[in-house]
Amino acid sequence: MATIRRTNNRSKRKISPTSIIVISIILFKIYFSWSDSYKTTPQPLEPVKQETQHEVVHEDSSTKNHDDIVIQTPVVPSQEDGSKKKKNHDTTIQQQPPKCSHDDLLKIRHQLPPEMCISDYEGNTPWLQRCSLTIATKCPKATWLEEYYQELQQNHIETLSQDGTKKFLGISIGCNKGFDAIHTLRMGTFNDNINKQDWKQAMESKGGKLHDAVCGQDSGDLFAISPSLQNMTIDKPKGEMHCVEPMPKTFDSLQYSSKHLQYDEYGFHVTNAAISKESGTMYFPSNTNSSSGVENQGLATCQNHMTEEERLEQCRPVTVFSLQDFVHQNVKSQGPIHILSIDVEGFDCDVLSGARKDVLQRVEYLEFEYNYMGSWAQVHLNDVIEMLNEIGFTCYWAGMDLLWRITNCWQSFYDLHVWSNVACVNRNRVPDLANKMEEKFQNSLNHTKKWNKFPVFARRAREQYAEHDLMSLDHEKLTQRYYLKEPEAISKSKNEQ
Repeated sequence: MATIRRTNNRSKRKISPTSIIVISIILFKIYFSWSDSYKTTPQPLEPVKQETQHEVVHEDSSTKNHDDIVIQTPVVPSQEDGSKKKKNHDTTIQQQPPKCSHDDLLKIRHQLPPEMCISDYEGNTPWLQRCSLTIATKCPKATWLEEYYQELQQNHIETLSQDGTKKFLGISIGCNKGFDAIHTLRMGTFNDNINKQDWKQAMESKGGKLHDAVCGQDSGDLFAISPSLQNMTIDKPKGEMHCVEPMPKTFDSLQYSSKHLQYDEYGFHVTNAAISKESGTMYFPSNTNSSSGVENQGLATCQNHMTEEERLEQCRPVTVFSLQDFVHQNVKSQGPIHILSIDVEGFDCDVLSGARKDVLQRVEYLEFEYNYMGSWAQVHLNDVIEMLNEIGFTCYWAGMDLLWRITNCWQSFYDLHVWSNVACVNRNRVPDLANKMEEKFQNSLNHTKKWNKFPVFARRAREQYAEHDLMSLDHEKLTQRYYLKEPEAISKSKNEQ
C-alpha cells in the first residue's frame, strides 16, 4: 500500500509552464522531421501475393521448349484501379467452367451408366463396344458447331463484308474418305459449290466403290448456305483446308477428286502423310486390292501384325510429321486454326503431344477420338484433359446433339479405355462457341435417356459388379482421376499360368 501511495503522490505533482513549452517544441520538431522524410523517400510496396486462376502465356518459340506450358499469375492492378481489378479477376474465373456438383455427376451417370464399360474392361473385351460412352458418342452430330457457323454466316451477310482477307483454316488428321473435311470447308467458307454427292462420285470413279462409312458421313445433311450469299456481291471467306491421309490408295482417290472437282481452287489440300509425336517415316498398308477409305486400319496394322517380309510386301513407307512441323511447313495461314479434327485409329494422343502449345493455342475447336488401341492404351485421358484445360480448352463427350462435360466434371470410369469421341472448345479464342457448348451441356443434363443397347447384359453386369469401386456413388470414389487395377481376365490368366 505504501508503494501505491507513493505512486499516487507523484502523479499529483504539477508540471511547470516552462516544461510544457520545452516538451511541445521537441515534439513538433520530431513530427516535422518524420513527415518530411516520409514524403521524400517512399518505401517500395511489396508485391501482393494472391491466389487466382492461372493464365497461359505464349512465349517466343525460339527461346523456349515447345513442350513447356508456361503459367503466369496475372498482374495485380493498383489500388487506384480497384474497379478494374475486380472486373478482370471475375473474367478470369469465368473462363474455366465450374466444377460439376454431385447431383450433376449423378445425372450424367444415369445417362452414361458405367456397368457395361466395367464389364468390357474386366473381361478385356473393349472391342465389343458395349460401353455407354461408345454408344452415346460413336457418331456425334455437332449441331452446336453448325449453329455457331450459321450465326457467323448471318453476321457475314448483315455486315456486307467486303473483307477479302478473311480466311478459314481447317485441318483434318486421318482424313479417310474426305467427307467430313469437305463438309468443314463448305461450312467455313459458305461455299455452296462444295457438296458430298459430287465428291462421292469422284472418289468412286477413281478408286472403285468406297468402303462403307461407319457413321454415314457420305450421305449426311449438307451445311445450309444462305441464298443471300448467292444474290449479293459479298466476298466469301477464303479457304485453306488440309486433308492429311496416310493410307496410300485412299490418298490417291482424295487427290484425284480434289483436282477433278477443282476443290483445290477453293483451298482443299491433300497430303499423303501421317501425324505423330515426331517427324520421320512409318509404314502403312498399301491396300492395293481393297477399296478406298478402309477404316480401322493404319499404323498399328503394319507395326504389330506382320513380319518384316510381309511389311515390305503389303505396306508402303509414308512421311510422318509432328503436327507442329506439319503446320510450320505446310500451312500458309498464320491466323487461328478454326477446326482441328483428329481420327488416327488409336494414336490421337500422339498427335496432340506433337502439336506443342504454339499450335494448340491457335486452335478454336478440336475433335479427337479416345480409344483402347494404339498409344491411348498407355495414356490416361484425365492427363490429356488437364493439359488442354491449362491451355484454355473445355472438353465434352460429343453425342448426337448432346454434350456431357469432362473438364471439371470427371468421373472415375472415364479412365477405362473405350472408343468414344471428344469435342473441345478454346474458351479464350471463341467464348461465344464456348458458351453455346456449355448451354448444350446444361440442357443435356435434363435428358433421361440411358445410352445402353444391351439391357439384359447391363442388368447382369450391375448385379455382378455391384461392389466394384467404379460403381460407387461416394463422391471421392466417383471422381478419382485414375483406375489402376488390372482387368480380372488378365489377372486370372496370369494366375492360371
